[in-house]
Amino acid sequence: ALHKVDIPAFNWPKAEWPHARYPLEDNGEYNEGEVERCLAQVRELIDFHPVKVAGMILEPCQAEGGDNWAPTSWFRGLREIALEKDVAFIVDEVQTGVGATGKFWAHEHWDLATPPDIVTFSKKMQAAGFFHSPKFRASLPYRNFNTWMGDPLRALQLKVMLDEIFDKNLLENTRITGKFLHEGLLEVQDKHDHLMSNTRGLGTFLAFDM
Repeated sequence: ALHKVDIPAFNWPKAEWPHARYPLEDNGEYNEGEVERCLAQVRELIDFHPVKVAGMILEPCQAEGGDNWAPTSWFRGLREIALEKDVAFIVDEVQTGVGATGKFWAHEHWDLATPPDIVTFSKKMQAAGFFHSPKFRASLPYRNFNTWMGDPLRALQLKVMLDEIFDKNLLENTRITGKFLHEGLLEVQDKHDHLMSNTRGLGTFLAFDM
């Protein structure tokens, strides 16, 4: 990405994202094979990386990476590995959070038995931040927050926005609207499959290839 030019990057291990076929539900056998292949790669990276892996960071959808989605089994499998290997399970909801998928947080679609350890947010939340499980609560003051973090005005804006979302049932509206839009895109795709393919997504967080 251009905005990362000249910014040094850490030499962190990177696992492949499953190369899923769409619609996900119509390609179950192939997609589950991809999930198992990539989960095995994650295990290998954690077991053999020269430096202990402290956490894994993932997006519910690789948005800027091509709007890549994956079966729920991919995320549940990663959560199980994180618990087994004592690795922090960090979900990046900067783009997917705040309702666009039909749930407030996209990871809610996964129905995890154990919630993420850390969730990051920004953009639609009016300010950048994160929340985490009690396990990651700092033992000393000022480890998570300090004088210069936070913006009361943004917090007040967010409060008004959240009131609108929940008072007017906008998450349900997103699910209904998203279903209508998704079905409409599939109809267009069926008529023009030489131009359009791979319609995918949740709620109004949708994409297709041309």
